[in-house]
Amino acid sequence: MVTDPKGRFAGKGTVYIKARKGYDQTLIDKFESALGLTPEASLADVGAGPGTLGIAFAEKGYKVSMIEPQESMRIEAEKALKALQRDNTVGLSSVVINGDAIGTKLEPTSVDGVVAGTAIHWFPYQESLAEFNRILKPGGRIGAIYTGILDKNSGKGKDLEEFLGNKSPEYQEYQRYFFWQNGMEAVSRLFIEEDKVAHQEGVPKNRTFNKKEFLQWSLARSFVPQEAKKKTELMVHLGKFFDEHNVDGNLTLTFNSGFDVGPLRKTEVMPNIPGPTAPWEEGVQR
Repeated sequence: MVTDPKGRFAGKGTVYIKARKGYDQTLIDKFESALGLTPEASLADVGAGPGTLGIAFAEKGYKVSMIEPQESMRIEAEKALKALQRDNTVGLSSVVINGDAIGTKLEPTSVDGVVAGTAIHWFPYQESLAEFNRILKPGGRIGAIYTGILDKNSGKGKDLEEFLGNKSPEYQEYQRYFFWQNGMEAVSRLFIEEDKVAHQEGVPKNRTFNKKEFLQWSLARSFVPQEAKKKTELMVHLGKFFDEHNVDGNLTLTFNSGFDVGPLRKTEVMPNIPGPTAPWEEGVQR
């Protein structure tokens, strides 16, 4: 399994931005409020992908540095940002940077907040925590917002989970590696001071796919193999899943969302990490 997110998302920028939905505006507004930002605040959006989250904040008037290591994702973020800057929708102070969670290329104590989407589960824990402590101003907050998280406990989401567990060795390894059974919030809370987490859950939303949309959404997911033969085999299996489970040519799945915000943990204070050991936990003292 490719564990480097740059490898896992290689070449997926275009399909990712087509297949993934943006953030619910109500949830973004609540996330912004929880971060406690002043109008002049600067943010680091780490693991920015095609810029969906960072641009949402740039459009609100904040200076946003979108940190993204994967080239195809970064290209999409740059295109979207430059288009908005040409229209004077966002300021020229927002930028896209070729960097990652352990090397943002930002100056020390230079941002008022660090934000991340679901990319946070890719961050090498100790190294990224140290980097965030380096770039964050005193009193700044970290926030992780997650959207488009498949509800795997009911309806067709449960069926799809079981199907992938049987048909995709890559998906099985993906599940072990990121211990999803503890939920996205368990990952984001590793970075926030204990007992100081502001947690908000969004309203579950249904999304209906036709076959082309379902396969495109599936293709954008990180566990899909890069190797052409394995990728083709998995997509054939997923096509059969759609054929067996669609109703009148459509398949409806339920997605969850939410966020966690709070003061950043200090590097020397290590949490008791829940769940089975993941490779990025190596060196963390329990």
